[in-house]
Amino acid sequence: IVEATPYGKDVLKMLAEECRKQGIKLFFYYSLLDWNRDDYFPRGRTGNGIAGRGEGKWEDYIAFMKAQLKELLTNYGEIGGIWFDGHWDQKDWDGKKFGDVKVDWHYDEIYGMIHELIHYLIKAAGYGSNMLLNVGPMPNGKIQPEHQASLRAMGDWLQVNGETIYGTRKGPIPPNDDFVSTQKGKTVFVHLLNPEVSILHADQVPVKIKAVYDWKTNQKLAYRNDSFGFSIDVSKIDKNDIDTVIKIELR
Repeated sequence: IVEATPYGKDVLKMLAEECRKQGIKLFFYYSLLDWNRDDYFPRGRTGNGIAGRGEGKWEDYIAFMKAQLKELLTNYGEIGGIWFDGHWDQKDWDGKKFGDVKVDWHYDEIYGMIHELIHYLIKAAGYGSNMLLNVGPMPNGKIQPEHQASLRAMGDWLQVNGETIYGTRKGPIPPNDDFVSTQKGKTVFVHLLNPEVSILHADQVPVKIKAVYDWKTNQKLAYRNDSFGFSIDVSKIDKNDIDTVIKIELR
């Protein structure tokens, strides 16, 4: 729209800004199938009668799809969620039930991004919002295997770390891409999502701190919370690739 039409404006940016202004969560719907690009090939079950469509490489389409998703999820601030539709277009259909998938959707790579899915869960808690797991069953009532894998990974993570999510509210430390915080009573959990961070830093936080620990090992950590800002030294602890939890006890 920005480059290809006379309007020349980013309507999603405008929508995102207005949603934030009105306090509305922004959700995106994303269609996996494509009736326009030549590289959505082999063709699925739909859109085959459109004139002028050529043949291309499926790998190019996957790369395009990933780039689009990255743009949607990183260019417009906080996103409440995203719905995917169209996987069924590349499945055999006998008129009554779906059969095998005819293409490689690169789910191995998508599963590699499950850690980021989990990040959505953590960020939802840290931003004080809800997370909708919009999983639709197949015609036989069963959940698709790829959805089962995602839900199972999240469930396994919550089995260990659920205390830092369940029953909490948005914490006192402003959230960003590197970390978010949740709070339950006089306990604050800082979720460090970027393992490259050595010093966790934010503006001064209006709380009185009793002690700060590595939640996993109970090791005390050095911190400061004064006019120079709030910081925790996490340089000497083992960090988890998904989420390193820091526990703050308040007075």
